[in-house]
Order: sequence, then C-alpha cells, then structure tokens
Amino acid sequence: MTKRHILLEGLESTPSDIGRLVRRGNAPDADWRPSEDAASTRDIVLQLITNDHEIQHIAGVTSPHDDGRIAPDDSPEQTYLVTMPITDLVDVFVGTRRATIDILNQLSPGAWQRVVERPSGPPVSVRFAVQDLVERDIALTDQLIRTGRAWIRKTSEDSAKGHI
Repeated sequence: MTKRHILLEGLESTPSDIGRLVRRGNAPDADWRPSEDAASTRDIVLQLITNDHEIQHIAGVTSPHDDGRIAPDDSPEQTYLVTMPITDLVDVFVGTRRATIDILNQLSPGAWQRVVERPSGPPVSVRFAVQDLVERDIALTDQLIRTGRAWIRKTSEDSAKGHI
C-alpha cells in the first residue's frame, strides 16, 4: 500500500469519527466552549471544512475564495454556516470531505509531488499538504474529544449542584 493510499484512508475515516462524536447523546452544545480561549464544537467543524477547502485549492481546484476560507466572514454563506444546526454542519463537512477525496483520487502520482503555494504556509507538495491535513484532522478530533469530556464534567458538576 502506498503512502498516498494510507493518507486517503486517513482522510476517509475522519467524517465518521466527527459525526459519531457530535451526534452522541452527551455532545456539548455546538457553541459551548470549555474555556474562553478554547474552540467550540462548531469552531472545530468549521475548521475541518476550511482545511478541506484549502486542500482543494492546493490540489488545483478553483476555490470560491483565494485564501481557502469557506466564505468571507460577512457573507450570507458564512452567516448560515455559523448558525445552522451542528448536525447539518457535520453533513456539510462530510460532503466537503467527499469532494476533497474525489479530487485527490483524480490526481496522478506525479501531481501529488507538485510543489504549490498555500494560503497558510510555505510552498509544499500536494502530498505533504495532504499529510498535514491528516495530522490536523487528528488534532481537531482530539480537541473535539476533549471538549466533549469537559462538557460531561461540567454537566455532572452542574447536576450535582442542582443546576440541571
């Protein structure tokens, strides 16, 4: 099995992991943050979508926004994404990831070695950009797990105090 196949398998596993974590019964409110500087579940899923848009841009697909963002901060699309139900946002991520995998599957082995500019860092080959995406997926999934654990602790403490 080639490194390319291993990376694609890693990308394919993330949507089900994220869906399971968000849809479970003890998932935090989408906009709840464990601390002021921590990301909410919504922030994490939005970052996953943004990361995929960047890879699609890097892989040579025209992005609707040159910098790889989902949408400009003040656009109707961005407003909709930050207010939609979290399960619908996860569905957006699943569709975006499917498109990313489809795009990457169409690239020749040589295209994976092409060095490209990227909005969030120095020039990199498509292969290393995809490897970085897999690593960011792992980090964001871990962050989502930690957010869920913090929510469980909070609700347990609130319940013990009689707040729930």
